[in-house]
Amino acid sequence: MSAETNLYNPALFSGKILPSWQLAEEYLEICRTVSTKSSYIRAHLFKLFRYSLPIHTDLRQQLVVAHSVEEFSVVVAELKTRLVEEARTTMPPFDADNVETDEFGYRKYPHWICQPALRFEHDKQHSKSKRLLNECQTSEQTEETSEQVEQTSKVVTSSNETTEDCDTKRQKVATA
Repeated sequence: MSAETNLYNPALFSGKILPSWQLAEEYLEICRTVSTKSSYIRAHLFKLFRYSLPIHTDLRQQLVVAHSVEEFSVVVAELKTRLVEEARTTMPPFDADNVETDEFGYRKYPHWICQPALRFEHDKQHSKSKRLLNECQTSEQTEETSEQVEQTSKVVTSSNETTEDCDTKRQKVATA
């Protein structure tokens, strides 16, 4: 299941680490030759710039109101200018051959580099840090989940009985 991840980082399987503005410019070139709805362009650019737009909120707003490839290009050009400057002045400079990893072993890239979207869930009971969705659960969490499933099935059963009673009453009224 890599389709959605490819929207965030189209270079995912190329082995290249590319800046988000480069892929955005390439995407807009394609959109100039192929008729593309503005909503599709906007959604794709939001994914490419997922980690940069929370920092550059004014450009995020401009991206929201853009409706043509030219308007999107203006926003991408401005964002590129800012991101290139940030990349140039970042200390220490980004080194693609020496990328740090987080506590889960995932590479930590600067926000201007295209990267896959990782979904996190906060586990309030067991840690103050974030953990990835679908990671192994502890046996304690599994037991809690089993209890919740049992309670939910009881509620659904009583709800189904109520629905059946209502259906029976409706049929009686309809035949009368």
